[in-house]
Amino acid sequence: MVAMHVTNNKATIDEPLYIWRDYKDSVTRRGVRRDYFEKSYYDYIYGQVEALKRIYKINGDIYDGLVSNALKNIYYHYMQARYYGFDEEKVDEAISSLKSEPWMKWWLNKSSNWIYVV
Repeated sequence: MVAMHVTNNKATIDEPLYIWRDYKDSVTRRGVRRDYFEKSYYDYIYGQVEALKRIYKINGDIYDGLVSNALKNIYYHYMQARYYGFDEEKVDEAISSLKSEPWMKWWLNKSSNWIYVV
């Protein structure tokens, strides 16, 4: 996410870069999905938070749609973690660090941005 949003040198190729395989013993299917989620949800949320902060730091600005999509992803994973009863304290720290960014405070208070979130 960071690399894509901090460069102007982008290129595309006409090849599929991601192929889904139904491998029953993959890391996301081995055992119970809940177990996989428990091991990965914090890193996912932390990655989203840090990516937003890094993009803003490099560009000095950030696309509203990118912020809203990241916030939706963070919210979805956070609520899933609450549903499973996982430790929310470290996630709360990551989210608080994002909320304390001056640009994020401005973004959250700008009412026209909420059209992207709803």
